[in-house]
Amino acid sequence: MPVLLFEDTQKDDECIKVDIGNKRDFYRNDLAGTRNITWTTDGFLDTTSGWKNRYANLGLGDLAADSDAFEYPLLRMPVNVTITNIEIATDTAVTANGTNYASMAIFTTAGTTAVATAMTTASTGFTIHVPRAFAGITSTTGKLKAGDTLYMQPTKTGSGVAMSGAVMAVTYTIDRPTPQSGNQEDNLLQIINGEAGSDGLIESNHLIRDHLIQRRNGELVLKIDINGVMSPGCDYTPPDLFYASVDNIGTIVAADSAAKKSCILKPNGTIQIERIYFGADTTAAADSETAYMEIRVVDDSDNKIASAFIHGPAGAGQALVAGRLYDMGEISDEYSKIASTESLEVQYLAVGSPSDIAGLTLVVVYRKID
Repeated sequence: MPVLLFEDTQKDDECIKVDIGNKRDFYRNDLAGTRNITWTTDGFLDTTSGWKNRYANLGLGDLAADSDAFEYPLLRMPVNVTITNIEIATDTAVTANGTNYASMAIFTTAGTTAVATAMTTASTGFTIHVPRAFAGITSTTGKLKAGDTLYMQPTKTGSGVAMSGAVMAVTYTIDRPTPQSGNQEDNLLQIINGEAGSDGLIESNHLIRDHLIQRRNGELVLKIDINGVMSPGCDYTPPDLFYASVDNIGTIVAADSAAKKSCILKPNGTIQIERIYFGADTTAAADSETAYMEIRVVDDSDNKIASAFIHGPAGAGQALVAGRLYDMGEISDEYSKIASTESLEVQYLAVGSPSDIAGLTLVVVYRKID
């Protein structure tokens, strides 16, 4: 039997309602005296398990032997995160060479301190389809603040070395928004259970009631409805409800205008698009009135969700710095929900004959609806 069991009493109010007026954690779970889950006053689920890990995987394509002019955007988020691991692999073997080799460094736009120790092919090459991990990532260097961009900067020594079909994988965690206040002994409720059993400590069974409403100083921060779906308050979203899909589309040319689309996301449940960031491997000016490109994100019915202009027009286009990700701006309220039967696509609409956009990269930040 569970320690606490809530059975439905045929009312409309939520089963559990909590309103926290300080930094006290709402819930904490210990396994044999060691914390493994904390539910904070912000509605943030803080866990020590692998559940905390998020992943951004993107293909960079073929890296030329001389890629010094390129910087590759990897990730941007609207909340603070910590990078814990970065790996890179190629689809062909790369032989180590102490004279002609590539170096790859990882930075954020917050400063010049490297996130990790630079990786080279001077003494260690690549075995086909076997990732190499960047060393030296710490809890300090791995910080990626909201709005900053994580990027990879390659440089060559000698004549360098080409790397075919490069793919990068970034592992990160969402940072806890508010430090814990108090300790294990000042909780409102403690359940100390040493008995064996498979039932949960707290169980609830409802036909009408929502399971939980959590408030912070009267403000709704989190709701768990009768179907078990977690949703944020009207004015605040717990940061761990955000997920990201990262895609390197490749080089976009004017000839693709209105002729091609790239599918960038196909969810297995309904999602809400919250932010879209975009960038490229190389720079782009934003001052042409006669040659520019609109990057438009649409659903599979061609409804526009967000868009941005590159190369122009003057005063409206976004000038791109290589390796940086920019906010695409306002998300359409009407079309921001994408069902599992739909997909998210990007199309390219050229005015005149704009220059190519090398390594167009999109980060779609979303939260799950069901």
